[in-house]
Amino acid sequence: MRKFKPALVVLLISAMILGLMACGVKEPQGNPSESGSEEQSGTGDSQGGSEVETGDSETGSEPDSEIETETGSESDSETESETGSEQEPGTEPSPEGYTIKVLDKTMWATTGVNVRSLPSTEGTIIGGLVRGQEIKVTGQCNENDWYRVEYNGATGYVSNKYLSDDKVVDNTPAPGEPNATVDKIKDVLGKTPKKAGSLYVIGNAGFEGYSFNDTLKDRAETYAQLMTQVADALKGVSNVYVMPIPLGSGVCLPDEYKGKVSAGDQAAAIDYILGHMGDNAVAVDIFDTLYAHRDEYLYFRTDHHWTQLAAYYAYTDYCKAKGIEAFGLDHFVHKAYGGFVGSFYFNHYENYKSTVNALYNAPDIVYTYAPVSNAQMIYTKTDGTSTKWPIIKDVSNYKTGVKYSCFIAGDNPYTIIENKDVQDGSSCIVVKESYGNAFVPLLVDHYQTIHVIDQRYWKGNVIDFAKKHNVTDVIFANNLTAIGSKTQLKYFKNIIE
Repeated sequence: MRKFKPALVVLLISAMILGLMACGVKEPQGNPSESGSEEQSGTGDSQGGSEVETGDSETGSEPDSEIETETGSESDSETESETGSEQEPGTEPSPEGYTIKVLDKTMWATTGVNVRSLPSTEGTIIGGLVRGQEIKVTGQCNENDWYRVEYNGATGYVSNKYLSDDKVVDNTPAPGEPNATVDKIKDVLGKTPKKAGSLYVIGNAGFEGYSFNDTLKDRAETYAQLMTQVADALKGVSNVYVMPIPLGSGVCLPDEYKGKVSAGDQAAAIDYILGHMGDNAVAVDIFDTLYAHRDEYLYFRTDHHWTQLAAYYAYTDYCKAKGIEAFGLDHFVHKAYGGFVGSFYFNHYENYKSTVNALYNAPDIVYTYAPVSNAQMIYTKTDGTSTKWPIIKDVSNYKTGVKYSCFIAGDNPYTIIENKDVQDGSSCIVVKESYGNAFVPLLVDHYQTIHVIDQRYWKGNVIDFAKKHNVTDVIFANNLTAIGSKTQLKYFKNIIE
């Protein structure tokens, strides 16, 4: 056996040399996210960082041999070096093949702007910022300069055009710019009220007259009885909420004009209505909440409707009554549509043009707060035809007097909103006239299905409808003028009795 020892030694030495040579062939490989090899592979996968995410593994083929894998890696490195496409330090991949320069700073929104799921307008809207809102910025897209931000515990993206390094301290919105608190009713103090029919014009703001007299008390009792009838009939099936809505004159009329303008005691009127309902109806008294915010932009100057900011405060009271948590204003997608001259002007300019000209010269801004859910709305017109439509849509191309119809396509007999992001079977009916239009979008993120019924145009029985569809909640959102109208009470009776 001794004569074979040299041969064994030679074999062992040869094997060691071959092993060392094999180990020396491979060059050290950097992190793919730093080397740019992910871009070279063309996968665009933001989760790259291991060999299984290279182009070879995606095509389903494996390297034929170790030599081929090593040669391919070496070739990639040479290509990157020659082209200069190596990803710079401090950057990282992002969805859809974008790369992000890492940042850590605070910025401020210069106007209302959407927050999206991707750094482009192709991304899904996940929320919105208002003018002056502070936001943490964690990166900037190398391809188009959009900022990556932390938004409600998630990652979002905002166009670089609408964020500033400087704090935005001006809380007064420029025309067309949304703001959570908006501006106050201005230029009214010291002005003599001018009357145009039932309308009072003070400075550049209109106020609808209201008097809670004996006739309106009788009608308030009738309305309360109808609400009780619905609540009793749906006991054990649906919760019935009743939310009387005050007029702008009852909330925002400056104190010095009380007694000079027929605004009535609208808080007392609401108490009277709710106090005459049965125990099965749930009262939603929003007056005190609105009054606490009366210096804010709660009602339009040129139109009889409330703003969606006022509807938002009412929504928070509804959530309290229902026992759920309301979303903050920053949850919604903020937009603004300027140049709105509404019903106070258009319903009076023929007979009282000189009186209402001040309204025409001081147009309103329609600030909107849209839901963030993946929801679809279809409305049915009086002729029975149905149309798919955005829950909130810019109608600026229409005549100026209909801008309020940006909410749920205006007044239609029946509208249904289906939310694909909520799958718990929750549903509600909102019985409303036009005041309810601004209220409905705020409910969308809470329900799987929302049925909207306008009592003036819908033909059917709301009790039967709620039972048939096993509706969770029925909400009556009606303003005091509608509740006190003899004609409107007939409409309510038609859908209840």
